[in-house]
Amino acid sequence: MEKIYRIISHSKSIYFTLFLVVLMHLPFMNEPPRSIHVWRQTLTLAMSRNFAQEGMNILEPKVDRRYETNGITGSQFLSYEWGLAVLYKVFGFHEHIHRWWSMLFYLLIVAGFYQLIFAVTVNRVAAFAGSWMLAFSPELFYQGINAMPDILALACMIWSLVFLSRWDRSFKSKYLNLFFVCIFIAGLTKLQYFAAGVIACYIFINDWRLNRLSRKQIMHWFTGGILSIFLTFAWYLYAANLTKNSGLFEVRLMLNIETNISKAWSIIIQNLTSDLPELMMGFSSFALFVIGIVYFFKNKYRHGLAFPMAYWLILLMVFHYLVLVQMEHHQYYLLPYLPIAFTIAAFGFVELKKAIPTIAFILLMLAPILAAIRIIPARWSEGKEGVLHSFYNHETRNKISSIIPQGALTINGPDQSGCINFYFTHTKGFGYNFEGELFDTMPDGIMRIDNYISRGAEYMIITGSDKNDQEIRAYIKELMYENDELLIAKLKK
Repeated sequence: MEKIYRIISHSKSIYFTLFLVVLMHLPFMNEPPRSIHVWRQTLTLAMSRNFAQEGMNILEPKVDRRYETNGITGSQFLSYEWGLAVLYKVFGFHEHIHRWWSMLFYLLIVAGFYQLIFAVTVNRVAAFAGSWMLAFSPELFYQGINAMPDILALACMIWSLVFLSRWDRSFKSKYLNLFFVCIFIAGLTKLQYFAAGVIACYIFINDWRLNRLSRKQIMHWFTGGILSIFLTFAWYLYAANLTKNSGLFEVRLMLNIETNISKAWSIIIQNLTSDLPELMMGFSSFALFVIGIVYFFKNKYRHGLAFPMAYWLILLMVFHYLVLVQMEHHQYYLLPYLPIAFTIAAFGFVELKKAIPTIAFILLMLAPILAAIRIIPARWSEGKEGVLHSFYNHETRNKISSIIPQGALTINGPDQSGCINFYFTHTKGFGYNFEGELFDTMPDGIMRIDNYISRGAEYMIITGSDKNDQEIRAYIKELMYENDELLIAKLKK
């Protein structure tokens, strides 16, 4: 144990964690979007592809299920998507590019958390333990190479706190500037990550109360804070207006409160008893998290950041309630909790190491093993793709996406996500959700399929049992491709 202790207490130990993260993900770096939350992955990737192909104006986010419009609609700020589009412009479109783009932020999350824990504790063992456990959070282990804007937001949030800690030690303005830039990008990308700014408020108020700030520094704080808050909320107002004008609701920007008390309680219990220990932390890290809480109260532990972290947690819990419906199936919404949870777990490891070092190190080393066991069979094994085999197979996917002329409007479904089928077939146009829905009556009194054709639909891509529906086939002018899973056809006018 003494040898392991010397290794992890070395300042370069973080590089081993980063190397292992990359090594364990190498077999999956060329995978197309797949498995759970594939809808969010394809939505993100489609918006990036639309930037690269239709114009790089970041003020004009575009989706694929756009009907006869130009596809511009409201979204969170597309920092992740726009950056990925730049890579597409430079290197061309390849599936592995988005995986490595996400991996960059995954590694920044882990490295930043090491720096953050060390800044708080001045203890390299605690820093290694915290960053190691965070690196092998099962949810982060999965989402860390997916096309998820949350990964960029989490990285920016953590580094904002790193730069804030450096400001607090040195009072150098460059660190305060970097803090504001990072927390601003984090909040723009996903609003809930802006909650970490409450720690900055606490530090500023404390420094001001103790007369530690010059007039110039006070103005620096006010200018950076007001600009960050104003521009963040200005973007979301702008995005809401885009959504209202377009009528395209692909990206959810509104609150989603669960009004059924019984259901709300059920979701919260699931988050606490299943999602937190199993997916967000992993069972071994969760054990250290519980030990950290026990030691915290047992020893009446005091730290200058205890209160601001509590305020941060309260803000996250308020947001949690406001989007509670999303919390049932979208576990990545819980990612903002991870820095708080793993800070406590790192404290638990340090305390347990003093009492029972063997158990402490075993729990720590189990983290990557348990993450791999939880995620690889369930998310990356054969049969767990979550999309049609025709979409997942590289050759078939390329063939399908080349059939319909670029820019032609297409009826695509049934697909409740509104983005999976469009993304994999590289088409845009009219979507429908459920089998048989094409023959529902629209507000104008005609059937949906006739309504779509009258609005410009020229082709259709039909999957599932609908492709065998004779009523749908009656609309076919030219059958262009068909297999067991889908058909592609030109429509009669």
